Amino acid sequence: MTADPVLRAALGAAPGVKWSADDCGRPPGSCLLTLCHNAQATFVNPFITGLHLNSSQQILCILSNSSVRMKGAQFLANAAAGVYVEDATLHMVNSTFQDNSCAALTEDLSEGRPGLTATGTARLHVEGSYFQNNSMSSALGFRLLGPALAALGQSNVTVTSSVFAENKPVASVCPLCGAGAMVVNDSARGEH
Repeated sequence: MTADPVLRAALGAAPGVKWSADDCGRPPGSCLLTLCHNAQATFVNPFITGLHLNSSQQILCILSNSSVRMKGAQFLANAAAGVYVEDATLHMVNSTFQDNSCAALTEDLSEGRPGLTATGTARLHVEGSYFQNNSMSSALGFRLLGPALAALGQSNVTVTSSVFAENKPVASVCPLCGAGAMVVNDSARGEH
C-alpha cells in the first residue's frame, strides 16, 4: 500500500527511508505506513494528530526484522491504532501517546492498541515516555487489555522512566471487562 506523503513527512523520517509498497503479510490495508524486510529508520519529533482510520488500521507497522528509532514522537487525539511492532525492534524515547482511541472488532488480542503493540519476537524499548488518556472500546463486550501498551507472543519489552496515567479499556456491553494501561501476555517478557 502506498503511504500518504503528508503522513510520511509528519513522521519526520530521515531521508532515504525505504517504505514498503506492500502490506508485508498483514491483511491488506491494515497498515497506513509499513516498514519491513530489514528496513532501518530514524524518526525525530514526529507529530501525528487527528487521524480517523478504520478500527483495524494501524498508523505505523514495523515488521520483519526492521529496526526503528523514534525520538520526541507525539501521537495525539487519533482515532486509530498506533504503532504495531511484529518480529522487529523499536526504540522509543521521550514520546507521548495522549487522548488516542480505537475500537476492537474481534477478540484477537494481537489487534492494535491506541498506543504500542509488540508481538511475535518484537523488541520494544520505551524510555522517558508518557501515555495518558488512551482508550480502547468494544461494543461487543470483548475483554480489552492494555490500551497504552501490550506485549504479546515472545516479545521483549523494557519500559524505563515513563508515565502511564488514566488509560482505560471501555467495554460498553461488559463494564467489568478489561485491564489497565499495560499488559504482558503469553510468553512475553516485560521490565520496568
